[in-house]
Amino acid sequence: MKKYILFYAISLYFLSIRIAFSQTADTNRVNFFSSVISTNIKPQLFNDISFGGFDLLAANLQFSKDNSLQKVVFSPFKLFNDPSIFKDSRINFSQKNGISTFGIAYGFDNTNPYNKGKRVANVFMRLPPFPALTPRGAGESEDDFKKRQKKYLDDLALARIGFMQELAKNMISFTIGYNISLFELIGGTPVPIVSTGADNGLISNQFSTKSHNYSLDVNYGVNENFAINVGGVYKRQRLSAVEGQELADYYGFNTSITGRVIWLTPKDKLINNADYRSSLFIPSILIGLSLETLNATGNPKFYEDSISYQQIITPFIDFKISPKSQFRLSVPIKKYTKVDTDFVSTGPFLQYTIELANRN
Repeated sequence: MKKYILFYAISLYFLSIRIAFSQTADTNRVNFFSSVISTNIKPQLFNDISFGGFDLLAANLQFSKDNSLQKVVFSPFKLFNDPSIFKDSRINFSQKNGISTFGIAYGFDNTNPYNKGKRVANVFMRLPPFPALTPRGAGESEDDFKKRQKKYLDDLALARIGFMQELAKNMISFTIGYNISLFELIGGTPVPIVSTGADNGLISNQFSTKSHNYSLDVNYGVNENFAINVGGVYKRQRLSAVEGQELADYYGFNTSITGRVIWLTPKDKLINNADYRSSLFIPSILIGLSLETLNATGNPKFYEDSISYQQIITPFIDFKISPKSQFRLSVPIKKYTKVDTDFVSTGPFLQYTIELANRN
């Protein structure tokens, strides 16, 4: 119970930090939502250790019969306006089926105007120059000047959108991360097992660490409407906290493709959408497909649920209503091999996501 309270306290703390800094954000450089690169790029097997997208804060709730998750990913360096090689680093906090996970990742996103890369400046320099608004003329009425000023601001918004659209082409990002997962009971007085079986007398809470998780992910966005993700995972994981449990080695792979298929706001009216003008967020529906695999090696006696191999194919639909209101519906198709038997199962899956970018 204490761990659940701590998790939600951390979540609220990060939300309060976002509110405090929203009034002091730099007005010259603005991150935009690369919403086509999904926060849920690892929807099933690795959702607890995924660092997702590159927004300031992403809170994620997932619900299913046997796979529930509460998760917050936070990019602390995006609270500051100074360029840094650590600008796209993130921290992960998650709770999944009673297991707490904490992680840190180093990343790089070539659309981030605050990182040390030169791509953003190069894209900006390729755009045609935009003249400054001239002062009100001597014979110009106040109404005429206001009309000219409004047209200028609209043209400036269009130019800014054009810049972000160019920046969204050939988006490339990568993330190298480490997560540690902890059992529900951490430390405390050793508790021996009392039973008539072979485990009689063994310490039930001998270990605090469930697993060590290392991951690498690479994302490529063709444009603001289509993206691909590929990643790998190496885990050292034990079955339980009981004395004598050994760490088994797991090797994982994940990939996904996502494409925008329906614009909830017509393209010709996007210019009037505040989220699109400020961050290139497009209210839309996306469809995608993900593949995740996990292969266990070592002594089968220590495999999780006696499973030696898992493969999950997940078709999904993302509803991106606004940055603060996003839903995913998916139907994972699971195939897994136990030590002696193969199984296939399917089931509906619901995810709810809140994302905040470092924007004005």
